[in-house]
Amino acid sequence: MTPPELQPILRDYITLICKEQGLPSTKYNDNQREIMTANIEEFVWLCDEDSNILLFFYVWYNHRKIYQVEVIREKILKDGNISKEQFDRMCQSWASLESNIIQFTKENQKLMEKQKDKDHNIDLEPER
Repeated sequence: MTPPELQPILRDYITLICKEQGLPSTKYNDNQREIMTANIEEFVWLCDEDSNILLFFYVWYNHRKIYQVEVIREKILKDGNISKEQFDRMCQSWASLESNIIQFTKENQKLMEKQKDKDHNIDLEPER
């Protein structure tokens, strides 16, 4: 179960990532929520200082599409607060969360569409 303090964070990032990808957010099952919660918990564990989290997100959301990965890495690593290995793990952890949100959302959308089609077909069947 997602800890209460992470629920609004997870909900906000699901909304943000889905919006960024042009996907509607859907309801997620317990297993999907557990996977996404584990992604967030791993990421937070890797960010041992609050400033690391702020710096990471500033670069991730403002520069990842503009610059190459090396330029981003240099920008964050120049102050020496985060090691290259830690930064790489932070990127992998956050990318996993984004990937899971996108994958789960698409899977859930397909299930909802199948159910809607199934319900529609039942409505069209003649009564006996």
